[in-house]
Amino acid sequence: YDSDFNFEPCNKKGHKAHWALLTGFGLVLDSSVSDKKGLTMDDGCVFNVASDTILSNNLLDDAEDILVYGLQGKSQYPGVWSLSSIIASNRNLVEVDPNKQDDDIGYILPEEGIDKALCSKALVLSRGNLNPQ
Repeated sequence: YDSDFNFEPCNKKGHKAHWALLTGFGLVLDSSVSDKKGLTMDDGCVFNVASDTILSNNLLDDAEDILVYGLQGKSQYPGVWSLSSIIASNRNLVEVDPNKQDDDIGYILPEEGIDKALCSKALVLSRGNLNPQ
């Protein structure tokens, strides 16, 4: 994704392309949804819900927003971002920053260009069997 000065996702055509390791997510739900689905709050505003409950109750469909959290390469602190902003930022990786193309730092760029190799792509890591697709 494109990382802005504060590590938030931005849309700068890939000129600020960086990586993030997403390690979890949270759902923003209206209280009426949580009541209807019979969810119990841990501390008045946070639910701790197993993944099978999320799927069986279609909570992803009912979410007002999906937040992801994880680590970004340059920051020493975890970040929290809207999933939709990460996806939009990832979809705009279409060109290399012209100031970095001829840089002597030694960037390794894909031969086919970032628009083909990185745009709208993500790696999914799993502890189970890895079946590349």
